[in-house]
Amino acid sequence: MAEAGENNRSFLSGLLKKLSYTKQVETITGKPTTAAQREVDRQIHQAIRGGNPTKGEGVTKSGGEEA
Repeated sequence: MAEAGENNRSFLSGLLKKLSYTKQVETITGKPTTAAQREVDRQIHQAIRGGNPTKGEGVTKSGGEEA
């Protein structure tokens, strides 16, 4: 995932792009991507509610803190 400043994208816009991609994969392959969609959705909500939606600070990955 690109950090803020790379290609002038915010962390939140990168997450929205990732969510869109997981939905496309599901549509094209017919395979469920529900878990991936839930994880991205969780990160989106975390960025909006308490993190930094521009830089991604305060948003954790499913396994722990964002490196």
